[in-house]
Amino acid sequence: MENGKCIPHNVSADALRLIDDLFLFQEPERCQPELFKEVCRLSPRIHAITCDNMCKSYKIGLIREQNGTTHWRRFINSQRAEAFLNRLLANGNHRGFAFVDCFVRQEQTFTQLLLLPPVVEEKRVASDEVPLSINIVFLDSLSRAHFKRMLPESVKALQSLEKSSLVDFRLVQSVKHRTYENVQALFAGKLDFTLNPFGVYDLPPEPLHLEVLFGAYRRRGYHTLWLEDLCWQWEWGLVKDLLALDAELPMADRWRRFQAALERAEVERVDLSLASCHVLKSLNAKDPFGKVPVVCFNGKLGDEYFLDYLHLYHGAMAAKRQPYISFFMSNTAHDPSGLRAKNLDSVLPKFIRSADRLSNTLTILLSDHGNSYGPYPEDTVDGKLELYHPFVFVVIPDQVRARLGPAKMDALRGNQDRLVSFLDLHYTLLSLVDPKPVVPPEHRQFRVNERGLWQPVPEPLHLPGLRGATHQPLVLRSAR
Repeated sequence: MENGKCIPHNVSADALRLIDDLFLFQEPERCQPELFKEVCRLSPRIHAITCDNMCKSYKIGLIREQNGTTHWRRFINSQRAEAFLNRLLANGNHRGFAFVDCFVRQEQTFTQLLLLPPVVEEKRVASDEVPLSINIVFLDSLSRAHFKRMLPESVKALQSLEKSSLVDFRLVQSVKHRTYENVQALFAGKLDFTLNPFGVYDLPPEPLHLEVLFGAYRRRGYHTLWLEDLCWQWEWGLVKDLLALDAELPMADRWRRFQAALERAEVERVDLSLASCHVLKSLNAKDPFGKVPVVCFNGKLGDEYFLDYLHLYHGAMAAKRQPYISFFMSNTAHDPSGLRAKNLDSVLPKFIRSADRLSNTLTILLSDHGNSYGPYPEDTVDGKLELYHPFVFVVIPDQVRARLGPAKMDALRGNQDRLVSFLDLHYTLLSLVDPKPVVPPEHRQFRVNERGLWQPVPEPLHLPGLRGATHQPLVLRSAR
């Protein structure tokens, strides 16, 4: 703090040398796009799939609705495989994708992950004008500083947007240095520092209450989508955080348990998330953490599939004039080396630029905390500070700015250099669909208001030693 104002932390010379050695002078393992092979392709213009006859036979893998595993069907030629896929496209009996195995003679040559647009159920919305849609992309374990140092092309893409289109909350602070508590604050508006953190391998004490935010949107006629690059059959991700994990049960019972938890959480679709088990299995892995140098499938980065699917999903919703709130969590940056995040720079710039063309959609690109593994956070004060300094970028196209109005836009811009957290973001999103959101008494100490960032937030309190606190968010403000 200086004269009551927050100022950026200056990284020490020793930390800068370590950053150079660990990150800037090294490269991660990358996917090999030249290995990508495509036997079937979707033509969005004519809404049809065509398949080449390059394979002797084909196998198509879809999610079996009885137990959530991949079920395969064999086809003796391209015509039959193509006809089957087009029936799927028409009737919507799919989860947003199909695996296509190509066989030459008796040997499998390659597997394609073919993305399929959803068939949209038309809901009656609460107003004549289609409400604003919300598009959230969440990059786990990537601090603001690491984003800027590792993703230069993504930074350029953000800078290329019109100044009026981008809001950058430069002082956003984490609630905790792991994902569960930050997502709980974002979706449920829950924050309790009196609780002891649960063990990493334990089930959380309560589920993520996604239904607080997703439910408010669904009651207004919105569709909800949750995407993640984790396998629901393993011990991480939504199946754990919704307390649906029980590896002792038969697979069909585990699947029913997971589906029931999704319904309670008001998660309408998880779609491409369900491809993650097979993708990770192809890498001899059960999760993307630690041992996997990069998640590639058929030559493409895993994140590219998810961002492409979001494009299909958003297009399908726009064609039917349906509002949605979509959420994609990427774990590419959740990596002990800190290097794997560089792979995101091959796909994020395109996503950022396309977000400014989603005329009726507010896009939020954010992270929850910095990387907590490796020498940089473990051995330097600078790395420890980064743990609690994520990023939040909001892309607001022209039409959205016009609908929000000058007062809300002025408040957003004015809050760019205020200390804010996911608790503020929760009320920002909730107040778009809930006319009377309520801040509980236990959160008033954080000076959170019911409209979140649509109103000016108070200046931060000047408390000695506050910066660098590791047990609570750095969002303590003076009353106004």
